[in-house]
Amino acid sequence: MKFLKVMIMLFIVAVLLFPTLMFIREEMHANKFFHILYTASSIWLAITLYLSVLLILVLILKLFGLIIPHSYALCCAIVAIILISGYINFTTPAIREFKIELSGKSGQGHSLRIVAASDIHLGYGINKARLEKYVSLINSQNPDLILISGDLVDSSVEPLYESKMEEELRQLKAKYGIYMVPGNHEYISGIEKCGEFIRHTPIVMLRDSVITIGGKVNIAGRDDRSNRNRKTVRELLTAADSTLPVIILDHQPADKEVEDAVKQKATLALYGHTHKGQIWPFSLLTRAIYTHNYGYRKIGKTHIYVSSGLGLWGPPLRIGSRSEIAVIDFTLRN
Repeated sequence: MKFLKVMIMLFIVAVLLFPTLMFIREEMHANKFFHILYTASSIWLAITLYLSVLLILVLILKLFGLIIPHSYALCCAIVAIILISGYINFTTPAIREFKIELSGKSGQGHSLRIVAASDIHLGYGINKARLEKYVSLINSQNPDLILISGDLVDSSVEPLYESKMEEELRQLKAKYGIYMVPGNHEYISGIEKCGEFIRHTPIVMLRDSVITIGGKVNIAGRDDRSNRNRKTVRELLTAADSTLPVIILDHQPADKEVEDAVKQKATLALYGHTHKGQIWPFSLLTRAIYTHNYGYRKIGKTHIYVSSGLGLWGPPLRIGSRSEIAVIDFTLRN
């Protein structure tokens, strides 16, 4: 009982400390020292949360007369296993593969292999060494086109310049190029500063603009919802070639935005942002907020995919989710 009280007190301290350090790191663009404190507090928050939950379960069982030998040690062991599993889920990204076949007159026989990624969160946490692994993973899929659904940058471009991450991003290879849209973290980091950094890479940032790829498909890149004056889906698609399929690249899968993509009969809509909750119990929160919290579904003529993301935010853990990229073989036939 005493151990439980201590854990709950430490959990409360972590709950108070974590948002404070998060504010310093994200709003004040703090240095690596504050990032280390922030990461440590987020891990401690997870440890104390899971220990408190397990200890409460032990206490409930004890009230019903069920005594578990060495219960404290067992709880600590279970939490250790959870954390190790969460780290593995983060460091071993899954490859989700999909095939989308369309019929139509334009672009007969055309095919595209698309690698879709989101929420890489480059910075002090996702460093150049890990970025190198991500680049290798993406290139190994032999993509024709690479699409990034926002949050390439975490909270500041400073660590990206410090470790020359643009050098690694230049190693990305795709026949028809690499395109991204901004996410909320590009705005946190400073949208203009992010744009300047990205200009040192082969990545093209689309902000409420449409581009036609190889005469095969339209890529409609939306600015993030952080820009309250961004175009609607309908306004954006007026610039698209109506004879070609449309891929909408957006960051936040808010219900209205997804509904608008479906109404405008987009072929494919790609999103990120949710991380699939990243760690339990935050997954319950993202499920409550977003109807399209994670994964693939088709509504009408529109294929929708919400990625859990490749990088992460907060603790280097994924509990109930896994880092991933999506590989989409996109074919237009007679």
